[in-house]
Amino acid sequence: MALFLKRVGDRTILMKNILINSKLIQSTIGKFLRSFSSMKIQISKINKSIMPLFNKSNMNAIFTKSRVLFIVLIFSVISSFSQATGDYRSAGSGNWGTLATWQRFNGTSWATPTAGEGTPINTSGVITIQSPHIVTVAANVSTDQTTINLGGQITVNTGFTLTIANGTGTDLTVDGIISNAGTITTTGAMAVNSGGVYK
Repeated sequence: MALFLKRVGDRTILMKNILINSKLIQSTIGKFLRSFSSMKIQISKINKSIMPLFNKSNMNAIFTKSRVLFIVLIFSVISSFSQATGDYRSAGSGNWGTLATWQRFNGTSWATPTAGEGTPINTSGVITIQSPHIVTVAANVSTDQTTINLGGQITVNTGFTLTIANGTGTDLTVDGIISNAGTITTTGAMAVNSGGVYK
């Protein structure tokens, strides 16, 4: 009988332990489910705030900006490799014969030309008048391989001559403005493109 009671007591203790453990398990599962539900709400909020970014118009804008950036990058790379030592470009508005008006490519970078290098003439490399610079001819000068970019301008003052020498290809390309109050002599080819102005 004592042995029977002992076994019944052991089973009762075992049942109590199982009951306690099952309550603990239920409590843990409840906490997990509440946590999971909270996580679900947070994910739902994140989705609601992120998903509008992926609508068609936003994606088109992102792709358009990417394309523009890519094109700018390509042109930057091309222009950095298309320069040759001795090419000139305008650095600002000023007289053609002033060193500070120009930058000269030295093979590595653009820099103000030295007195020995001088300002550009027809035996220099490519000459570019950049936007929004106005380069004024205030002394006679001869040029070749010259481009006036859209927004750029060459002004020939009264009493002075700009000579466009004959070299390879088009000797003066006008995409901007050439304003002539003096004399322009052409022994080479000059092209005033659509949007360019000769006055």
